[in-house]
Amino acid sequence: MEENVTTVFLLYTLLYCFFAICVIAPPTELVSAGFSIQNVFSNYLGSQDLHFIIYHQRRTAITLVIHSILPLGYYVGLSCLVDSHLHFDLDDLTSGWMIYLILATSFPIATLTLFYYWSLNNWDQHPVAKQLQLLTENGSSWHDIASSINVEFRRPDKFTSGSMARRVIVTDSWIMKTSTYHVYIAHQNDIHLSLASSEEHQMSYESMSTVQYLNINIIPNNAAIKPFTIRLNSLEYGELRGKLRAPLLNARNIIIHQSLSDQFLVAFQNEVEKNPVYVLSPETVSELSHNLSTYSYMHISHGAYSKYMLIFRFSSNNVGANLIHAS
Repeated sequence: MEENVTTVFLLYTLLYCFFAICVIAPPTELVSAGFSIQNVFSNYLGSQDLHFIIYHQRRTAITLVIHSILPLGYYVGLSCLVDSHLHFDLDDLTSGWMIYLILATSFPIATLTLFYYWSLNNWDQHPVAKQLQLLTENGSSWHDIASSINVEFRRPDKFTSGSMARRVIVTDSWIMKTSTYHVYIAHQNDIHLSLASSEEHQMSYESMSTVQYLNINIIPNNAAIKPFTIRLNSLEYGELRGKLRAPLLNARNIIIHQSLSDQFLVAFQNEVEKNPVYVLSPETVSELSHNLSTYSYMHISHGAYSKYMLIFRFSSNNVGANLIHAS
């Protein structure tokens, strides 16, 4: 009997952990099937296209509440399955499970209280509203900023990247990043942009090919507004630059692979640099080109590009390189 209880306990724990992960960070397949907080509470959240700010104020608040209920849900489910060791009779609980139950009950109570506080006076107390208030000028309200963002978000020419809960949005005036519990917002005329780093992965689950991600720091001039970092595929960099007003500083000289042709050129250059360098004789140079000098150099590839020769030429008028088919 004891062994069966332990087996049920371990199996339930594993399954509930998997369920909790799917609730907190649902994969694309589950989101497409409608299993996400945004889809389940779509009637309450309203339309993101019409009311972007209020939508995300409600989304972040309800997400916090749902996530806080998960520990209590684990206890209730386990109580129903293993009632001989864990049940609703508080007198029989061990000190460890009593502490767990107190914490698991406190989390949703605290988040529900916070939810109510945030929603007072048309969400005036929500962190997003307070952030927007820092962006106001001449005594205007955060609702005016929200209206401006809502209008620009409806326009079809905005830049968007990422999933529903973690999306980068760039409009004519605003740069925004949505996260699980917050929305970061900055005005394009009041920020500094810098390319912080890049990540290269040999295999992407979306395209099954090499992918590069760029991390761009958004630093508002207003010190009261928290800086944030956006992450996007390097293939989207060109479209992003078309929407940005401020210059993007690339102090680290990070190479951005914007297309497959760019990736090919880098791979080809790396392959060629592995090959030995040969000094051509004057006779060979004269046969290749009348404009080549006696100090020309040639790389001959022995790998994937063994059918090609890369000829560097130096003349009185220019310096260049030629790729010659060797077969």
